[in-house]
Amino acid sequence: MADTFISASFVIRCTNAEMALLEEAFLACANLDAEFEPDDPSPEFLAAFPPTDGDDHWSGLLALFDDPLFPSLGAELSGRNGLEDPAHCAALISGTTDFQPWSVAQIIQRCCQATLAREPLGFEWAVTCSRPRPGEFGGGYCAIFADRVKIQSTGKALSQALASGLPSASGESAGRISPVRQRADVTAGRSLSFNAPDIFQDPAFRRWLMDDRPKFTWHKSGDPDERSDVVVLVDPSLSGVGERVAALADRLDDLLPARPAASLLHGDLWGGNILVANDHVTALIEPACYHGDREVDLAMLSLFDRPPAVFYEACGLAPGWEKRQAIYQLWPLLVHLRLFGDGYRQTVLETLNAAGV
Repeated sequence: MADTFISASFVIRCTNAEMALLEEAFLACANLDAEFEPDDPSPEFLAAFPPTDGDDHWSGLLALFDDPLFPSLGAELSGRNGLEDPAHCAALISGTTDFQPWSVAQIIQRCCQATLAREPLGFEWAVTCSRPRPGEFGGGYCAIFADRVKIQSTGKALSQALASGLPSASGESAGRISPVRQRADVTAGRSLSFNAPDIFQDPAFRRWLMDDRPKFTWHKSGDPDERSDVVVLVDPSLSGVGERVAALADRLDDLLPARPAASLLHGDLWGGNILVANDHVTALIEPACYHGDREVDLAMLSLFDRPPAVFYEACGLAPGWEKRQAIYQLWPLLVHLRLFGDGYRQTVLETLNAAGV
């Protein structure tokens, strides 16, 4: 058995009259939740919480709760005036175990209309669990306006942010991943790629370049200052594959989206990193997260496993995803070929065929 805790602590700035109304509402909730009859409500309270039942002064307040029999806010209220502005008050609202974001937000909206007419108010809350259970941690945020309350969990907010796009690694327009030209030294065993011209000034590299190791080069169109020349030294285990990889590289601009929508990737999403119990995914382990094309994770997922067709249908992939999947699978397959030998060669060749080279 585990306990889930919802907690928050924040300060809002309001008028003294609004603070008095907040105090009346919080006290009424506490008394009603404890089944005590509160003192008669003030005219200001009745104006802020007009009764929905003419015979019950508190019905307007109770209507804000999912269960009117238990009007708990899970929060305490305290406040004080500032010396520099005695007409206003700093109201501290906090709760550590059973904070109720929606009910608290609606009470603030009803009580602080004068403040909200000038500016919105807001707060965040956190969800924790006494045991490490997936899905039991998180939280959310709330933005309170004079005419509405916007409240959302962090999980939902992240989902929407990814759907609308995140800033790319290059700092260009938000929501797209763009290539960033930079010095590269990508190692896969002894298979190296370089696109930094000054590396050729290194005597050790020049001696290495002149040995008998299989190698190939290609030039990607563009300003030479953008470091677009690429030299790849291919380990002998990759002999016969490098030329086809080079041919594929020349066509990548036509085969892959230049700026795909940003997604938060697991980075190593093969079956061994997916934990399943009772026919449900319980955890994803050993992530290597970064932002990129979501199809990269899907390609890795199908590298050693075969998800059913209905899985890909549910993903709603753009046309041509099968060929892009082969391209995205090629890098991990080349690494496996280099590290573990010829057992992966046929798979690499078949993947190159699927990629169209």
